Amino acid sequence: MSTPTLSRPASGRSPSASFDLPSLAEAIRAFNLGSQLGVDPLARLYPDRRAAWSLFSVGLRDAELEALRLYLFPTPLPSTPDDPAVVTRNFIAGEWRIPANGRMVAMPCLWDKRITLAQVPDSQQADVELAVGYAHDFWKSMEWAAETVQYRKFVVNNFARLLEYYA
Repeated sequence: MSTPTLSRPASGRSPSASFDLPSLAEAIRAFNLGSQLGVDPLARLYPDRRAAWSLFSVGLRDAELEALRLYLFPTPLPSTPDDPAVVTRNFIAGEWRIPANGRMVAMPCLWDKRITLAQVPDSQQADVELAVGYAHDFWKSMEWAAETVQYRKFVVNNFARLLEYYA
């Protein structure tokens, strides 16, 4: 009985499935200039990153985490009543969208009610049903439970690294 062997990627190919940092930075810049509406630049990368993953893939590096800074924090949090609020959107089917009714709701800062911390979507039933429908379809298509334990660990470790890096 032979044991399957794992081979390293061909020389010159990175085993990390790392981001193309200049392209990612440009996609994030364009996304931010477009009011953060439309196709999410990271969601667009998922199929290629998943296909490139191997047991030799390494987690997110500092340079990749830094490249994500303007995606995660496009504007600073307001600290005075005159600062602009952070604007959020609905994430549905890999795209950031305004709610169907077009309305946003002010979310006051918990420690100082004079400061509007964020403008959040006033999502209604139609928005929720659309989001849940797409999420359910996406979840079924991912076959997460069928993924190897190593891949699931890779994803969770990258998420933990992201949280730890910006904590």
